Amino acid sequence: MHRGPGRCQPALGIACYDRSATANEARFSLHYVVATALTHGSVRLAAYEPAQLDDVRTRELMTRIDVRVDPAIDAAFPGRRAARVEITTHDGVKLVHLQPDRSGDPELPLSDAELDSKFLELRDR
Repeated sequence: MHRGPGRCQPALGIACYDRSATANEARFSLHYVVATALTHGSVRLAAYEPAQLDDVRTRELMTRIDVRVDPAIDAAFPGRRAARVEITTHDGVKLVHLQPDRSGDPELPLSDAELDSKFLELRDR
């Protein structure tokens, strides 16, 4: 578990599991969520089913993820809920993406199609 000095660092305080062992821990693991998104293209409810929880590619990728607090992003919380992802490829190329808002927040609302898809997924559970 990552714990830093000073502020509560909300993302790491909530998503605190480095090596999740259960579906519930996976829901609170930045390592698992990021690795799942990269290996499967998204993180939907199926990500917490046994077959995906034990996915070898996801589990291996989790070991190569380093989670850190970005002080500027952390300081903007709770008004902004941003995230930065940096990926270094095997050949040393660094890719960076800043997501200033979460999908579904007022600043970045879901489209009608996304709402329909989410509704149908949850309804069929």
